[in-house]
Amino acid sequence: MVVVAPGAMVTEDELREHMLAGIARYKVPTLPRNATGKINRAQVELATAPTHRG
Repeated sequence: MVVVAPGAMVTEDELREHMLAGIARYKVPTLPRNATGKINRAQVELATAPTHRG
């Protein structure tokens, strides 16, 4: 998971380029998209939500 500093902006392309400099291409994750090509934020939130085990 990547957390951007408050007030900072980063594009998906910039983030992908940064990751490709350090890891193999097949390990770079892709973001889920809806039918119109926009990032599906609900799926991203579900994938990154902490799980509570008790």
